Amino acid sequence: MRSIWIIVDNVTSAFMGSIWITGDCVTSAFMGSIWITGDCVTSAFMGSIWVKVDYVTSAFMGSIWSTGDCVTSAFMGSIWVKVNYVTSPFMGSIWSTGDCVTSAFMGSVWVNVDYVTSSFMISVWITGDCVTSAFMRNIWINVDSVTSAFMESIWITVASIASACM
Repeated sequence: MRSIWIIVDNVTSAFMGSIWITGDCVTSAFMGSIWITGDCVTSAFMGSIWVKVDYVTSAFMGSIWSTGDCVTSAFMGSIWVKVNYVTSPFMGSIWSTGDCVTSAFMGSVWVNVDYVTSSFMISVWITGDCVTSAFMRNIWINVDSVTSAFMESIWITVASIASACM
């Protein structure tokens, strides 16, 4: 249905317009400003918003990111948001998060700690617990049983391997 792309299970994914949808054990749909996913891991890069969903149904509505359970991550402008076991809103320059995550935004550096020491080095963001992630210019690398990279207009996702920055 034009604005709705549904991808199911164990497939090679495609990049359509500004919506990238990839699926691993999940049925997913992007409807307007609401991203709906069912189970396991689904990721999408939409404009300046990076949405990663793990075991949760999530929606991005205006300036409020609503997530339910487990881990959801979003890259919004120059702000990297990682949420674990909490529903959190982003209000102006204040990020409110609740449980199991200690977070801080310092200048152009977003520090997120989830049972791990994290660091932001130049244009590389490294975080640790079950997921190693890096945003390098327009290259996004995410590792959590699935390695993904966004390179210009090409999106590469690979299951169960470590990836290289290309």
